[in-house]
Amino acid sequence: MGVNASPNPYLKPKYGGGVGASGRVVRGSEEMGKKREREPMEELVATVKVLGDVFVRMEQMKMEMAREMETMRMEMEMKRTEMFLESQQRIVEAFAKTLSEKKKKRSKRMPSPES
Repeated sequence: MGVNASPNPYLKPKYGGGVGASGRVVRGSEEMGKKREREPMEELVATVKVLGDVFVRMEQMKMEMAREMETMRMEMEMKRTEMFLESQQRIVEAFAKTLSEKKKKRSKRMPSPES
């Protein structure tokens, strides 16, 4: 929703009466008083509605940003876990390799009991 030049985009201007010789709108004083009273209230209502719409959009943007941040956090946590598991796997493989090499060296040093 864009910003309109009109202070109240939801209301159509209401014209009534005629134009007198002086160029002023000719109306009854009672009707003119009601119009003056009603216009500011209608403008206030429209302004509050626009303000409410802006707040709703801002809250939706904040919720979307929070969702994106949570998704990014979960992806980073998954990468961290994968790295941790990979490092643990490498450590286990290094220990296994070292143990198997020690066993081979021992078996070469020690003569078999049959000889």
